[in-house]
Parts: sequence; structure tokens; C-alpha cells
Amino acid sequence: MCCIGLDAFIGGGKPLSPGVSLGWLIVDFLDFLIILISSIYGVWSLPVGGVALRIIGLVFVLLGFSIMLAGMLEFRSVRMVLGLEQSKLITTGIYKWSRNPQFLGWFLMNIGVALIGLSGYALLMALLIIASCHYYIVRLEEPYLERVFGDRYLEYELITPRYMGICRRGD
Repeated sequence: MCCIGLDAFIGGGKPLSPGVSLGWLIVDFLDFLIILISSIYGVWSLPVGGVALRIIGLVFVLLGFSIMLAGMLEFRSVRMVLGLEQSKLITTGIYKWSRNPQFLGWFLMNIGVALIGLSGYALLMALLIIASCHYYIVRLEEPYLERVFGDRYLEYELITPRYMGICRRGD
């Protein structure tokens, strides 16, 4: 596995420490702040623009927020959302269609804000954040979840798309 040191960082199957959890929140806030400020000031304006692109951006923001909120509500615990409490494997609600609805919602919101601001720099930053989050999900989080939840997670992984799609199960 590629996860040398991950157990020490994530807690070896235990909840995250408040410091690590706070660190993730700060990084997410700063990422979004960079995209928001770049969009407000139109840094590296996109060569195409107009009302249509801004409407698409608004739809992405609203859809992303809804998807992210649905994923967070399915946990039914702010402490579990923040990783401060041992979680169980959630496979209900939006998690029937996405193993990572909170990431998907975050991705859509970042892209949407960049499109609303017609900022090429914000869009580039959003895409770089998405790529780094995808790397984290594939190389760190999924192997971690396999170790913590075992065969239940492997079965879930086989039938539920990583980001969004039609569930491959009969129910």
C-alpha cells in the first residue's frame, strides 16, 4: 500500500485528533478563500463569459452545496463529519449514489464560484484542488477505509460509484 505513515496521521482507524480535524477545515477554508477572492477580482479573466456562464456557475454552487449538505446530514453527527468520532460505514441516502458526496459537492461549489467570477485563475485553482483531493481519496482515504471496514467497504466500493452515478445493485 502507498499509505506509509497514514495510520499515524489519520489515527490508525481511530477518530482524528482535534488538531488534524481543525487543520483540514483551515485548508478547505483557505482553498475556498483563494477561489472566492480570485473570482471577485476576476484574476485571469476567462476569454468567454457572460450571463450564461454565471448562471451555470450558480447552478453548480447550489447543486454542490445541496449534495455536500446531504452527505453531511447522512452522518447525523457533526463530530463524525469532522472525523472526531469513530464513524460507521454509511451506505444510505446520498451514499447510495456516491461514496464521496461531500467531496463532489465541494468540487462543484469551487468550480461554480470560479465560473460566476469568470476567473481563469480561480478555475485553475479549483481544478488543482479537485486533482489533489482525488489523489487523497484514491491513494489515502480508500485504502484506509478498506482497512477499517474490511469486506463491507470492498463490497460497497464495487457497487457504488466514487463520485456520482447509478448504483450497481438491485435495490
